[in-house]
Amino acid sequence: MLFGDGMGFSSLFATHPPLVSRIQALEPQFNPREFVAIARAWSQPVTSGDAEGADVSIAGFAPASSGIAADAPRKTGTGALPMADAQVALTPKKVTAQVAHPGSDDYQAAAAIHTTISERLRTFAYMTERAPQVIYALALDSDARVREKQLRIVEKVHDAATRAGVEEIAPEVGALHPMQRLPLAQLTFPCLRRRPRPQLQSFLIALNQLIQADGNVQIEEYCLARLISAQVVDALDPSRAKPTGSLKLSACAQEIADVFAVIAGYGSDNAADAQRAYLLGMHEVLPDSIREYTECKEWALALDKALPKLNALAPAGKELLVRGLTQAIGADGKVSVTEAELLRTVCATLHCPLPPQLDLAA
Repeated sequence: MLFGDGMGFSSLFATHPPLVSRIQALEPQFNPREFVAIARAWSQPVTSGDAEGADVSIAGFAPASSGIAADAPRKTGTGALPMADAQVALTPKKVTAQVAHPGSDDYQAAAAIHTTISERLRTFAYMTERAPQVIYALALDSDARVREKQLRIVEKVHDAATRAGVEEIAPEVGALHPMQRLPLAQLTFPCLRRRPRPQLQSFLIALNQLIQADGNVQIEEYCLARLISAQVVDALDPSRAKPTGSLKLSACAQEIADVFAVIAGYGSDNAADAQRAYLLGMHEVLPDSIREYTECKEWALALDKALPKLNALAPAGKELLVRGLTQAIGADGKVSVTEAELLRTVCATLHCPLPPQLDLAA
């Protein structure tokens, strides 16, 4: 169900038996010819509108079964990959119902990832020496000055050959659709997890330096680093990968407030909207002890501190937390691709994996 690694789809593509056999073992009626239509959908991105009922995937991993162009009427059954600014509506009930419960569409979406990321990048993601280079390439900044600084960091931590490898694939990685970036990163996880401990530690240090090279961590960079760090930490200390805990929500009140403050602040245009989103989310989780909303300026540090403790929550607490997070993110009625990516990252860190395609609001 977890595709082998507990957080993503990498092992689905990196192990035997063949992909089709594994899908058919779960969905006997699956027809391999569906790959063609799925792959075609990924190659035809559209800008998604906000019409009610739009079938658009915003989970950061898969195309939708249909899409709506910004200036066109709804079309059904066409399949399309939303643009980075696509927005859709979600409900907490639907999102929590999908945690650890993928359906046939989710397996097809995972297969689509495999067929639409270039064979060259997939091959590098599975190679011991090239997998870290793929991640470094994903972390490169678009600003030439910052990028040169990052490449010098790679060369210092590793060597000139590693830098050259990153530079070689950087153009292709930079051309990826935003919704393909984290899936590509996840393809490297099996290879990364098999590296010796000293190499893993050096890799994490280098990645963090790349992300902080411009002195300003973006939410997309944080999601990339957080997902990878979680995988590496699980590899270094498997006991920390335990998906269930025993902590009660009341024991994590401050951490919960911090996470909701970050989520609310990121997805809102002003302080009033942020406070409203915060209160909606907190009411779902701790209705009797809602702490006053305060803007979280050091948001990355706050998440780094809060998420490990929240991972120790009991399953029922995690379910309520995911419901509240969805409530906060969707407080304005829509969820962007980046907000969905953040939701997925938080859920993965809590060992509550979401399937590649989130259902929409009813």
